[in-house]
Amino acid sequence: MAGSSITQMALPVLAVLHLDASTAQVAWLMFLGQLPPALFALHAGALADRSLLCNGIVAFGDTGAVLPDGQIQEPRRAGRTAA
Repeated sequence: MAGSSITQMALPVLAVLHLDASTAQVAWLMFLGQLPPALFALHAGALADRSLLCNGIVAFGDTGAVLPDGQIQEPRRAGRTAA
């Protein structure tokens, strides 16, 4: 995290000082640097939503769960057995 922040700050400075980049070139450099995380995050989120590891249950800690069809599942607390 800290390394990417330093790179994000230092890259435009280096582009101007060593490559004699114009304002437009630095703007494009910064835009293109932000583009891959945004594009990959959208696809990664969609892939995670459709993952086979997800069984469709939204869990609420130890308070139970709600199934996709709306049924409520009772909590399974350690040390308690179902009657």
